[in-house]
Amino acid sequence: MIPDRPSNGIYDPNHYLSEVVSDKIIELNGKSDTQIGIYIVESLNSESIEKSANTIARSWKIGYSDSNKGALLLIAIKDRKFRIETSNNLATILTDTKAREILDASRDKMRAKDYDGAVIDIIQNISNQDYDLADAPVVERNYFYEVPKAIWELVVEILDHFGVIFMISFVVLFLTEGRVSGRKRRSNKFYYGKDKLYPDDKDFINDGSWSQKALTAYHIKNSDEYHNESSSDSSSPWSSDDWSSDDWSGGGFDAGGSSSDW
Repeated sequence: MIPDRPSNGIYDPNHYLSEVVSDKIIELNGKSDTQIGIYIVESLNSESIEKSANTIARSWKIGYSDSNKGALLLIAIKDRKFRIETSNNLATILTDTKAREILDASRDKMRAKDYDGAVIDIIQNISNQDYDLADAPVVERNYFYEVPKAIWELVVEILDHFGVIFMISFVVLFLTEGRVSGRKRRSNKFYYGKDKLYPDDKDFINDGSWSQKALTAYHIKNSDEYHNESSSDSSSPWSSDDWSSDDWSGGGFDAGGSSSDW
């Protein structure tokens, strides 16, 4: 029997995740068009993880109505298996192959029983798909120290044929392009990584990565009124209202996603 969806979208009856990580998951969901549910159990009791994940995702109706992008992370601890189940809309961005890569990247932490670290990595990588940075390198590269060999060969050829004056012009253009590329690369910090800028930052520029709903949820969450509320988190995108059937626009889950083990 499938348990009812918790109000925060995290089913973890055995408390494998810390409260801090649970709060972080809710925070990440508030900044993304993709709504992610978490389902962690001891064992699936020989039932297929693919079938279980699909059934739970459909039952919980994961996904915001404006984006209809949802994902379920199912983890069976004693079975040593986990799966990312993707909605039809999310599957156009987060392919099955990419989902498998995300899972495989967290296998070492799962083996070390660092469930907090593994789950945060997985959720962060799923959320990053909203920023069109699925292929971005994890480590920011230095433009000036990774000049392709072909460019140096071109420099030598220019020197041979056109001399020092032309070379100076070439260097000026090269450095200018480097600064432009650097600005483009640094702009990723608006949407990705530990230096990310958020909507209340004076330098924030929205490139469309944040939906209107996500922007509204962020501002509500960080407003004085939000922090002064004493009880229900009704303004959060994870509230019971946002998880109601009225907020699910269809599209569903047709078994997209990927499974792995550790």
